[in-house]
Amino acid sequence: KIENDSTSLAFFYAKLSNQKKNHNKKISIVHIGDSHLQADFFSGEVRKLLQGEFGNAGRGLMFPFRLANTSGANNFRSSTNVKWDSNRNVMVNNPMPIGVCGITIRTKDPKAAINLNIYDSDSMCYAFNKLTLFHDQSAFEYDYFVCDSSGFVVGYINSCMKKGPAFVSEVQLDTMLHSCTINAYRRDSSQNKAEIYGILLENGDGGILYNTIGVNGAQFSDYNASVYFQDQLVALQPDLIIISLGTNDSYNAP
Repeated sequence: KIENDSTSLAFFYAKLSNQKKNHNKKISIVHIGDSHLQADFFSGEVRKLLQGEFGNAGRGLMFPFRLANTSGANNFRSSTNVKWDSNRNVMVNNPMPIGVCGITIRTKDPKAAINLNIYDSDSMCYAFNKLTLFHDQSAFEYDYFVCDSSGFVVGYINSCMKKGPAFVSEVQLDTMLHSCTINAYRRDSSQNKAEIYGILLENGDGGILYNTIGVNGAQFSDYNASVYFQDQLVALQPDLIIISLGTNDSYNAP
């Protein structure tokens, strides 16, 4: 039985109605789950349908899954020039901290680069002009240059400059991109690592920003134990949070 709590959702429905009329507001949805969201199969279809009805504000929260030797959405590709260590929230004995995506990558190579390519989906254009990087912001974290596909520098991230919610740096671009490279930069000798928790891509338009967070095999307890998860979730400014967990919990129940 599916019940619709109209009182709790009234604010969200009002924002949808206003967006349908005025087309000028961003509506952020966060969908948290396990393997069905990591692959982004049905959630990708929901994103496309909602954005077709209420506007497309961008591709939303992403993670370079290939760098962590696991799979992700088929309309997003990542590659690198170095080896990265990784941790998922289901790996309870790994001390590497976990952030908003439920997965973390880390390298000590100061020449590290992450190449990102985003592909359009049917009628949806997912080019972006704003990139938000979720990353460590201690004195040990490398800085980053963001470059376009031609190698031209379009943004710089100083990891010690804390702004807004925890562990978030924003780069506003002058042009729309489908691809970019995030290059580590060792500004001083104290910096010795790059530690990435997620990447948010937006286009500056009003509409739906449908952010999916999924980890293969994840349970409620795995997200609860993720040290930075709740603080970084705030940076997504969600108007609606959908939780699709429980399958793995029931499977592993005594």
